[in-house]
Amino acid sequence: MDKRVTFPAIDGVKQSFLGIAKCKDFVTLLKDSDGKMLTNIFEDNVRDFQGYNTVNQEIRETILNNADQNRFALLNNGITIVAKNIQIIGDTVKLFDYQIVNGCQTSYVLFDNADNIIDDSYIVLKIIEVCDESISERVIFTTNRQTEVKAEAFTSTKRFHKNLQDFYNAIDAPYRLFYERRSKQYDLHDDVAKNRIITLAIQISSYVAVFLNEPHSTHRYYGELLRSYESKLFLDNDACEVYYIAAYIIFYLDNAFKAGKIPKEYRRYKFHIACAIKSLEVGSHVLFGQARKQKKEFEKLFDLIKNEEKMNRYLNSAISCLDRALFKCTDVPESDRHRSREVTKELLNNISAISNAQSQKDFLKVGDVVHCVVVAVHSAFVYVTLMTEDSRNYGSIHISKLTGEYIHNIHDIVSLSDTFQAKIIEDFYDNNHGWALSKIF
Repeated sequence: MDKRVTFPAIDGVKQSFLGIAKCKDFVTLLKDSDGKMLTNIFEDNVRDFQGYNTVNQEIRETILNNADQNRFALLNNGITIVAKNIQIIGDTVKLFDYQIVNGCQTSYVLFDNADNIIDDSYIVLKIIEVCDESISERVIFTTNRQTEVKAEAFTSTKRFHKNLQDFYNAIDAPYRLFYERRSKQYDLHDDVAKNRIITLAIQISSYVAVFLNEPHSTHRYYGELLRSYESKLFLDNDACEVYYIAAYIIFYLDNAFKAGKIPKEYRRYKFHIACAIKSLEVGSHVLFGQARKQKKEFEKLFDLIKNEEKMNRYLNSAISCLDRALFKCTDVPESDRHRSREVTKELLNNISAISNAQSQKDFLKVGDVVHCVVVAVHSAFVYVTLMTEDSRNYGSIHISKLTGEYIHNIHDIVSLSDTFQAKIIEDFYDNNHGWALSKIF
């Protein structure tokens, strides 16, 4: 890089340079030891290579035209590189732990057309050694603003999203999904099924619906959701696990619709069904910024999606809860029900009613038939433990209720550890004797 100037002192920047280098020399930065593209040096780019769209096609045409290629440094916006360390030795610039934060498209086109690069072709380089991470983020944001990139796309350059992508990559088949942190990141990967790619928009909608209990909001543009829920989304102390599992439940439902397991009229309530499934398994409370508790919920939900039989039962319950909610909200126009907060409220109320009923321990009543184990035998009474989840699991059977015949010795009829069925004959639980029972004979 024999043509360069040094920027004056800048807060947060150790040293920085602006200059030109031969395109051939620049391409060497893009190659690994096998001559393949070093794709990881674009991790801080907002977008991955967008293919040969109009702009990239023009860059390629500039390279293929020798006269234009000679003017490449003037016709191209150039490349911005952020490095952890820069060493200058004469005209040689050594970069350590570097990222190309702007110029991904130009880099890919140059690499792809390396055989056509002439010796007199140059590119403008801006090289920065930062000592403040916030400065690096600022450089990424501002240098990418020269092209049409929506502001919300820059959220994916933050550390949390890199960690989230790593978590997705750690999941094995058949539960593997691909978090597309950067636009069109997997377009050149023929081995990646398109329905397994989770875009930033899908990730936001999934999490908002499943873990923030807001399925009625998912019709909104993802950038709007990001701004509305910025205090609850992608927090540093969030667990990556719950973001993945939210996306996987949506992926599961998409496949269920495609396979005809769910009637197509429920498709616009997909996010409601996902919210219901999560709430049935771990509750309808909202957690954010509590990684330890979030990881426990993930473990339960991950076990659930691995259990197809249980998942089908939950799917049936979720749709029934939704049907009941829609029935209760007939005053809401049908065209607006999928985005009605009232429908979500009724949906969660139905789930809470099921959960409360399932957690109810005091459910035994007169007339119920229960299994019993004999734990004590007295002259006139047999005492038993009821095989039930009801906390009132103790009972007694009078000798007259053991058989339909006269009993000379109760020990001839029952023994310790005997197991049999008995009916509750009084609707009162005595703390000393438990339920009054009659043996079924």
